[in-house]
Amino acid sequence: LILPLAAGAEQLCRRRVTLLQKGIHLCAALRILHQIRIAVLHHAQHGGIIFRHSRVCFPDGLIFLIAHIQLILVELHVPAVKDAVRALMQDGKALQSGTSHFLGQNFAKAFDVQYVNKEGKLEYVWATSWGVSTRLMGALIMAHSDNNGLVLPPKLAPIQVVMVPIYKGEDQLAEIRTRFGAIAEQLKARGISVKVDDRDNVRSGFKFAEYELKGVPVRLAMGPRDMENGTVELVRRDTLEKETVPQEGLVERIEGLMAEIQQNIFSKALAYRESMITRVDTWEEFKEVLDKKGGFVLAHWDGTVETEVAIKDATKATIRCIPFDAPDEEGKCIFSGKPSHRRVLFARSY
Repeated sequence: LILPLAAGAEQLCRRRVTLLQKGIHLCAALRILHQIRIAVLHHAQHGGIIFRHSRVCFPDGLIFLIAHIQLILVELHVPAVKDAVRALMQDGKALQSGTSHFLGQNFAKAFDVQYVNKEGKLEYVWATSWGVSTRLMGALIMAHSDNNGLVLPPKLAPIQVVMVPIYKGEDQLAEIRTRFGAIAEQLKARGISVKVDDRDNVRSGFKFAEYELKGVPVRLAMGPRDMENGTVELVRRDTLEKETVPQEGLVERIEGLMAEIQQNIFSKALAYRESMITRVDTWEEFKEVLDKKGGFVLAHWDGTVETEVAIKDATKATIRCIPFDAPDEEGKCIFSGKPSHRRVLFARSY
């Protein structure tokens, strides 16, 4: 599967997706720095990531993530606050998908980065860094695909509809090709990308498997009997449902199906994420969920690095995030039994 998947991912990167890589901002005023950090997140929203009620999704890719804030130690061992998003893959492991770091003046002091203020005095700059990278392409593949190959949301699919003629002889091929060509032009006029695969060196069954592997959202097949009856075979990639539908009104049906498939993948991803967030209150429950179910585990933590390290050593799970919308909740740490003021999300990761 490596070559077709890689080729599909490469096409994805070229179509309708703006991916941010890594950026650093240096500012004289702390207020401006925070404004830039917010602007970066809004820019990411228009490029492919939406922050909505502290929940994050990749609207075209429909990868459901959780936004959070986290205190980390960076390479130079200076504290930094990080806003980030985490995704959950189908194997129950977490994947970091994007970050925005508030570095304060730590890096400026470490590298002696200063500026001259209005009074002519040297001061250290305030710094932030951020990154949303091509790992989202891998997350897209891992989050939605199945054993038949890629499952691509229509808004990101390089080919949204593929048409496969089924024929015997050049006369049938020419007739079916003409009919498919007319339908293709109508679809293209509505902004839907189409491919008519009339190759004669491979069988139709091979083509069906190939486009399932590549994740094309809708497949149409038409043979001589379909031409006589004014019908076409339609297959959805997200559900693999197959039906014979009239050619009349087909363009409108497919246009509606694009939105329906997009919404179905969206709902499936959301339902999976919600089903894989488990609240636990004891250490035994914590270990059992990690070993038997996986996913995010919502548990109390006493706020100490020592406890986090001990939990990681015992289970290989770490605190993935403290959700922005996590409510204050008094409880006891699952590991130490010490007081805790809120729950955090643990998970095993890659």
